[in-house]
Amino acid sequence: ALIEAGLKGEDGPLVQKTAEALLGKATADTVKAERKGQEIPEDRLKRTVSYYQGEAMTMLAWSLANQGQTEQAFNRFKEAAVTVGVSYVGLPTNDLHLYWARALLKAGQAQAALDLIAPDALLADNSAALKILEQAYGASGRDPATLPAYLEVTRQKVARPMMDFTAMDYAGNKKTYAALKGKVTLLAFWFPT
Repeated sequence: ALIEAGLKGEDGPLVQKTAEALLGKATADTVKAERKGQEIPEDRLKRTVSYYQGEAMTMLAWSLANQGQTEQAFNRFKEAAVTVGVSYVGLPTNDLHLYWARALLKAGQAQAALDLIAPDALLADNSAALKILEQAYGASGRDPATLPAYLEVTRQKVARPMMDFTAMDYAGNKKTYAALKGKVTLLAFWFPT
């Protein structure tokens, strides 16, 4: 409930204290203690600690932004961006960009919010990110009627090209992605159980 209140912008000082406490507890020892008796591979332990740290930093940054401490908030958002894991397409594995973009909008930096949130809205099919993108687009003084064209152009800019790979077809023939380029292709990944 406290985290939800903090993310809504309620009771900034209390959320700040909580986020700072959580950040102090986002350690390998804490993760190991939570999972007593479980063997945790080192790389997974590091990712888990980074995730917890990123969550706490994001919450801390958002609470600072809601208290009008804009510069400190943006510094914390930048720290979180380094800590939080990223997906294949380069997006954070938490809601960092959602809160950072909202803070940018609060600070009157509509273009910066638009630039930050566009990949989340376009590549992750994230409705909350799309809503923030629409707010930032309007706040930047653009005509709402031009939003669909903006989205298409921006989608082309932020999309990562598919890397080449080799896979076997059903007949056992090797196929490369490069050889299929320009053709409609369906990739089906089957995981045996």
